[in-house]
Amino acid sequence: MRSNPSVFNNLPIRYKVFASPVAILALLSMLVVVVFLNLSAVEKGIKGISEDLAPDANTANRISEYLLLKRITVKEYVRTSQQSAVEAFDTSATQLINMRKKARADFSNPERVALLNELDKLDEQYNSAFYNTVIPKMDMRHDIVTNTLNVNGPKIERSLTKAINLAYESGNSDTTYYSSNSLRALLLARIYVFKFLDTNDEPSAQRVRAELASALKSIEDLLSIVNEGPEYALLVETQQDIENYRQGFERVVTVIYERNEAINTILDVNGPKAADITARLSESVFNSMNEQGDIAEASLVDTRYIAISLWLCSVLLGAIVTWWLARMITVPIMSARSVLFKMERDNNLTQRLPVFGNDEIGQQATSINAFVSKLEGLIGDITKAFDILSEATERMSVLINDSQKYSKQQAEETANVASAVNQLSSTVTRRSPKR
Repeated sequence: MRSNPSVFNNLPIRYKVFASPVAILALLSMLVVVVFLNLSAVEKGIKGISEDLAPDANTANRISEYLLLKRITVKEYVRTSQQSAVEAFDTSATQLINMRKKARADFSNPERVALLNELDKLDEQYNSAFYNTVIPKMDMRHDIVTNTLNVNGPKIERSLTKAINLAYESGNSDTTYYSSNSLRALLLARIYVFKFLDTNDEPSAQRVRAELASALKSIEDLLSIVNEGPEYALLVETQQDIENYRQGFERVVTVIYERNEAINTILDVNGPKAADITARLSESVFNSMNEQGDIAEASLVDTRYIAISLWLCSVLLGAIVTWWLARMITVPIMSARSVLFKMERDNNLTQRLPVFGNDEIGQQATSINAFVSKLEGLIGDITKAFDILSEATERMSVLINDSQKYSKQQAEETANVASAVNQLSSTVTRRSPKR
């Protein structure tokens, strides 16, 4: 009996035995490939973070650092007017320019490139305002304060003090009064000048103007009293010095306001804008790092799930293939065992082993079936010969029986003949004459 064999039924058993390990190895190889590809993606993401985004983050932080140093240096220079602050600004500005160039070469993200372009414009305006407005105005302020206010102020004090002394010596109380008022107004003006130079507030400037006007008014009143002599010449010179002081102060006010306008409209505007841009730049890099980190984490999670899935598939497929191969091997053996048992039990050689394929078991079943067929034929021939012999034996027995019956009949006939002969002899004997 031959079933419909599949391709796998025709495979040798040694190939079937290796089918399950091969299938599992194939799945494990697929697992290794998938894990390798996912880990390569993770490695690429981490490499992008470590080699691209991390340096970008460092560049953004350095830009923010140099920008902050520039703003601090400007504040220091405005407060102290020291040349070292300008040198520090030059250093920070150069470093910031170099770092911006580096960022432009390294950054490829469109958002960050746009932020860099905006930062370049703001920084150029910032540097231009500092170099072309703030520094020249600070130099003018320093020159006016040093060569005008700080020269004329003490000179006026000395002149008024001298006028007071001359009036005291001459006993002129009016001259003493007006000179004292003028000196007092000058001292208050100088105090508020220093306050204005520190705070740059308009009330201080107005107070300076008021006190200088008061000092000039006292000098004019004094000149109306003193018409000649050394006191008159001294007062005229003092009046001119006060006017020079007033004009110098007005120039200082103009210079400071122009400087402050540049600071307020450009430096204090562009500085926070640039700081905001650097913060957004750092945030952009940080967000990209987070995105790459999320992608890497997702890849790791996917790799874990895929690995678990493939492992489970390997176990399940291995179990299925093992069961299927075991069935392909054991079913033919169990079927052959059942048929052989029936042959032995029923003494029936007409049954045949089922053939499920052309493997070793199928070939053995085919050979056994061929042997049983030959044995069945031989036994059939023997049976036929035995039947013929039995028939000949029966016939021989009949013949023997017939022969025995015929022999008995012959014997009986012979006996009858002998008896007849004997009777005839006896009769003859009785009838013959005696001699």
